[in-house]
Amino acid sequence: MKKIINYFLKGLLLTVPITVTGAFVLWGFELVDGFIPGLPQGLGLIIVFIFITIIGFLGSTIIASPINTFFHNLLKKAPLLETIYSSVKDLMNTFVGEKKGFKQAVFVRLFDNSTIERIGFITNKDLELLNINEGRVLVYI
Repeated sequence: MKKIINYFLKGLLLTVPITVTGAFVLWGFELVDGFIPGLPQGLGLIIVFIFITIIGFLGSTIIASPINTFFHNLLKKAPLLETIYSSVKDLMNTFVGEKKGFKQAVFVRLFDNSTIERIGFITNKDLELLNINEGRVLVYI
C-alpha cells in the first residue's frame, strides 16, 4: 500500500506541472483568440508560444542573471555568509537535487566514553584516497 501511495505522489509531481502549464497555455490561447476577433486558426497558439518564449528569455537573462551575479558578489564580501550559503546549498542539492548523496543514515557516537549519539549520513564508503582501510566511512553530521 505504501508503494502505491508513493507512486501516486510521484505521478502527481509529474502530471500537475504539465497539466497546469497546459491549462495556462490553453487559457492564453483562448484569451488571444477572444481579444483579436477574426484571427486565422492556429495563429493564437503561435502568438502564445512566442509570448511565453520571450518571458522565458527575459526571465533568464534580464532578471535572473543580474540578481544571481549581485547576490554572489555580495556573498564574496562576507566570507562567513558565503560559507553558510554554500553549505546549505550543497546540503539541499544532496537531498533534493538530481544526484542524491545521502542515502544511508547512521548514528555516530562523538566521544568514546559517552552514550550521546548524533544522526549522520554516509557520504563515502571508499576511503582509499585517504589511505584509510580500517572499515571506516565518511559521515556528514
